[in-house]
This record gives sequence, structure tokens and C-alpha cells, in this order.
Amino acid sequence: MLSHLEASQLDSFYRQHVTPLKTRLDTRYMCRATFWTDLRLLAATFLVWHSALRAPAAFRNLMAQRMDLEADPSTSVVSQIASYSQIFRSKV
Repeated sequence: MLSHLEASQLDSFYRQHVTPLKTRLDTRYMCRATFWTDLRLLAATFLVWHSALRAPAAFRNLMAQRMDLEADPSTSVVSQIASYSQIFRSKV
């Protein structure tokens, strides 16, 4: 999805395409949120986290690379997404 964009276009792409989508998702969540939906979300998060503990080494290595990218304050969110995409493609 981002491979056809130059690095200088990533931030504007994020603002034009990703931000409106995230806003719609946030608004939808806020309109429908209840104690039970939040509890279900927490349970789903726990299950994903728990299954990640038993994940294969390749997946754990991918997640470690992702954490390294997030720890670097010099990278923008969009460049991190592009980096994740490159990491994922290299693993497949």
C-alpha cells in the first residue's frame, strides 16, 4: 500500500488517508462503548498477548524489531508503518 509512495509523501498520505479513518473508528467506538464492550476488548487483548508468548521465534523476532523501531524517537509514525511493511515482506 505504501510502496508506491516516496518517503517525502508519507506524512501527507497519513494525514489525508489514515487520520480520517482513525477518526471515524474512534467516533464509532465512542458512540457504541459500554462496560461490556470494553471488557470484551480487554479480554481479546489478553488472549492475543497470551498467544504471543507462545508464538514461533520468527514472530517474536519480528515483534522485537518492531519494538526497536518504536523506541527510536527520530522516526515518524508513517515511516514506522513503512518500516513494518518492509520487515513483514522480508519475513514472508
